[in-house]
Amino acid sequence: MYIPDIELQPKNRIKQFQEMELQHLLGYLRQFSPFYKEWFDKHGVEVSSIRTLEDLVKIPAVGKEDLQQRNWDFYALIKVRSRNIQPLPARWASP
Repeated sequence: MYIPDIELQPKNRIKQFQEMELQHLLGYLRQFSPFYKEWFDKHGVEVSSIRTLEDLVKIPAVGKEDLQQRNWDFYALIKVRSRNIQPLPARWASP
């Protein structure tokens, strides 16, 4: 059974890893999620000010209604230029 190295580290090292990943994730959401970009702006959340797990309280909770009304805006995908998308060969496209 594989156990990731981080799971075997002391608590302070795990917290340090989580906070590093949190900063990366928030930057990614800010850049690629239409909803979170607007949400952070609307609530004055500066992503760079969220450095620790305790700082997460600075981000207002997202409600069920927001998810229902703006479902597609939650997706955080990097847009691919259309010339890079190739159609499937006919033998793969049919069931």
